[in-house]
Parts: sequence; C-alpha cells; structure tokens
Amino acid sequence: MNEQVLSIEQMKVLVDLGVDDSKASMCHTLFNNNGKIEKDLVIYSDYLVQIWVSDSTPTFTTHDLMMLLPDRITIKNNGDEEKDEKYKLKITALALKHWAVEYECHSNKYFLIATYSTNLIDALFDMVVKCVKNGYIKTK
Repeated sequence: MNEQVLSIEQMKVLVDLGVDDSKASMCHTLFNNNGKIEKDLVIYSDYLVQIWVSDSTPTFTTHDLMMLLPDRITIKNNGDEEKDEKYKLKITALALKHWAVEYECHSNKYFLIATYSTNLIDALFDMVVKCVKNGYIKTK
C-alpha cells in the first residue's frame, strides 16, 4: 500500500505549499490499542478520525494526485489564441518499471514539465509540486 499513498513527509511538503488536503481519501493514523500505540492507514473520514484515532494525517492516493493535476495547461502568447501553447497531461509506464508524468505539447511533441520515477506515486507527487510552484494548480 505504501506505493499507492504519499508518506507523511510528502504530505507536509504539499500542505506547506498550500495544497488543500481536505480531498485526501486516506489517512495515516496512530491509535491506542490497549495501551500500545499502533500505526495504520485508513480511509479518511472526519467522523472516524474524531472518534477513533488519537493522531492522524490525511494523505493522497495515486488517484487523488491524478485528480489534482490539470488535464491541460495553456500558456498564453500575447492574446493570440493561435499562438497559445497547449500541453496535455501524459502518464506513461516505461521500461524497467519506471513511470513518466509529462505535459506534452500537441503541435511539436516537446514537454513543458516532466517527472520520472520508479514509483508512480513519486512521479505524480513531483509533478504536483512542480505544478504548484509554477502556478498551474491553485492553492489555499
């Protein structure tokens, strides 16, 4: 499951950048089980977290991160729509269990932003960070 959800440290990076974690679908938790503190990963629910868990951190899944990323990014060029550069999100499984997450230009096949990793979740995380820093994802 660790390759399908962000770590607590990765979530802290996104929250520090202003990403709204209210749409996280999972939650890292610490809870007291008969005097023993245990860690778990549960489906995020405000009600569940309030009554059952002593310490929790919402976390994004691969699907959550995909939903944060814009399908397309348009770079405006002097108000002339014909000259606007349009980039489409492309997620590709590469050889040797590597992943590419890229915004590819339709007309000339070059990339605005690209990230690569052996884990899809890490490539998506890196892309969300880059998109936030470049203003392509709105934050709080």
